Amino acid sequence: MVGLSQVRNDIQVKEYKEVNPFKGQEGFFTTIERFPMYPGGEEGIADHIKQALVYPAEAREQGIKGTVIIAYMIELDGSIGSTRIIQGVHPLLDEEAERVIKAMDRWKPAIQRGKPNRMLFQQAITFN
Repeated sequence: MVGLSQVRNDIQVKEYKEVNPFKGQEGFFTTIERFPMYPGGEEGIADHIKQALVYPAEAREQGIKGTVIIAYMIELDGSIGSTRIIQGVHPLLDEEAERVIKAMDRWKPAIQRGKPNRMLFQQAITFN
């Protein structure tokens, strides 16, 4: 089991960047003081998915492809909490998308009123 001091050390070593799903949308108002931060930001998320994703052999052999959209909760401690498939393709691909999301590095949680706050994110994972 990883101790709390090890988790703190891991978080301090990585370069965290804010991940704002509303970036570039003018006129959009949010009340979040700081969005969650992931090592490397959006590029870090893309790198994680690229490295961790394993296309299930059975799905590949059957020509199953598509985009899974998965929602996941970033908890107060930065871990990934509950997940939910928003748009599924096939159970094999849905399960792999969930595995990849649950394997993400720890986030720095959103901050609201100076305190950590849970936040729901959605991610599209394409199997092609």
